[in-house]
Amino acid sequence: FEGLGCDLVVMGGKTMSVSVGEFIEAYKSLSADRILILPNDKNIARTAKQAAQVYGGESLEFLDTENMVQGYFSLASDMPYDNIDERIALMRQGCRGVDVIEICRSTRDVVYNGVECRVGKIVTLLNGDVKLCSDDVFPAVSYALENTDANARDTVVVFTGKDFDRSDALESMLAEQFPDVELLLIYGGQSTSELIIGVI
Repeated sequence: FEGLGCDLVVMGGKTMSVSVGEFIEAYKSLSADRILILPNDKNIARTAKQAAQVYGGESLEFLDTENMVQGYFSLASDMPYDNIDERIALMRQGCRGVDVIEICRSTRDVVYNGVECRVGKIVTLLNGDVKLCSDDVFPAVSYALENTDANARDTVVVFTGKDFDRSDALESMLAEQFPDVELLLIYGGQSTSELIIGVI
C-alpha cells in the first residue's frame, strides 16, 4: 500500500484490533492538509472514526472500504491531479463494483446459506456470503471467479496469505483459465485467509 502512495499503514484487521489512541497518534504523525483513511474492516473503521471525533481534525476523510481489496483498487485509481477533491472522487469510484472473494479454512463445523462445511475444509466467500465448501484451494478459486464472470472483467488481484505456498502454481492455473484478464498476485500476509481476491 505504501508503494501505491499511502503515507502510513496502521496494522490491524479481523484478528488484530487497533485502539483509539493508536489512531490518534497516527493522525498526529501526518503533516497534511487532508488525510484520507481507508479502513480494511468494519470494526477498524468504527474505531478510526471514534478517534477522528476525539482528534477533532476537519482534515480527516474516510473512504467506505471494508477490506484490503477495496483499499487496493481505491489507491490504484488515484491520479496526481492538483485538485484533491477530484482525486478523492476517483478513489471512491475505484472501490465500487469490486467483487471480493475470500478463501479460508473452516475453524469449526458450520452450515451457512445451506452450505455445510467441516472443520479444516476450504470455505469460499463471495462478497461476504458463503458459496462453497471444498477440499482444495484451486477448485474454490476457479468456482468463485467463474461466478464473477472473471473473463469478462478487467483485472483480478490476488492477495496471498502468510502461509500460502502455492503462488506459482496458482498463477499458472489462473493465466490458463482466465487468459483475457490482467492478473496480479501480491503477498498480503493475512493470517485469517489463504487468499483474498478482488475482481473488477
